[in-house]
Amino acid sequence: MPASKESAAVLKDLLVFYDRLAEQAGHDRQVMLQSLALNPRFLSAADARLTSPPDPRTWTAVARDLSEPYRYELARTLYFLSSKCPSAAGSAGGSEAIEEAAQSKPHESLRNEYRDLAIGMLNELTSKNTHAPDYQFLLALCHRPSVFGSGQPAVSSMARGRQQAIRILEKLTSRHPHVADYRYELAVTYAWFPVGLFPWQSRLAASAEAEQNLLRALDESHRLVSQNPTIPRYAGAQALILAKLGMVYWGSHRLAEAEEFFRQAVQTQCRVIQEFPDLPSHQRVLLRIHATSVRAGCPGARGRHGQFPGVGRSA
Repeated sequence: MPASKESAAVLKDLLVFYDRLAEQAGHDRQVMLQSLALNPRFLSAADARLTSPPDPRTWTAVARDLSEPYRYELARTLYFLSSKCPSAAGSAGGSEAIEEAAQSKPHESLRNEYRDLAIGMLNELTSKNTHAPDYQFLLALCHRPSVFGSGQPAVSSMARGRQQAIRILEKLTSRHPHVADYRYELAVTYAWFPVGLFPWQSRLAASAEAEQNLLRALDESHRLVSQNPTIPRYAGAQALILAKLGMVYWGSHRLAEAEEFFRQAVQTQCRVIQEFPDLPSHQRVLLRIHATSVRAGCPGARGRHGQFPGVGRSA
């Protein structure tokens, strides 16, 4: 759960203090480790959108001298900075899987540099610790694209990273079938196709590959939801996967199948809202799924009387 604004401000002040102290101390190792320890805690607490992200060279200057646990923490911090995510494994709360649009942002080159540095460190760690699942898991998340870009070079690069992430996550899920986070991230990565479900997303042409991967994602999400019925995030992800399948079938002019998947997506999201009414983000996603289904010519997804099932007229 995110910290209060006051707590986040204190952590930020401490981070700035240690960064300045490190500069004055000639990058003293212990001082830098304190700053390193604060970085992920600050980013997690504040869900940071940094206007002046730290120079990665500050950390790589001492990376080779760090023990493995500290190098892992450094890689985790670099991942946070590159993806702007509040935590590597995510929260089992109510937020849906975020799929950002690629756009011109300050420090975009730094984000790529953070990610590349993290992957390099994690490749070394995993080669020496072949059975350390935490290292493998973070490496998979680093490989997976954090944004949907446009243009052939960006699409090709995202596809390569996504495939590398899938290979790692499939092995982790096979070795640790009861770890829900591994299965959840595998499902999300299978479904990592831009289909234009949200206004800020680009849209790839419907393809057999997208359909097959989304069906795999749906299969994994069914297992997650059945085994973890009290975690709304998993059911919310399932609704998004169903809606994406609706988009794929709409794009390939299979309207009956598209309407069925949109209907299932709406029903799934409605159940989440019924069981967890204090999560407004799920209501926004429900409205987006419905608006998209109407645009696709599938108004029946909402129900016979034009109301969301079980949610009521106010939805």
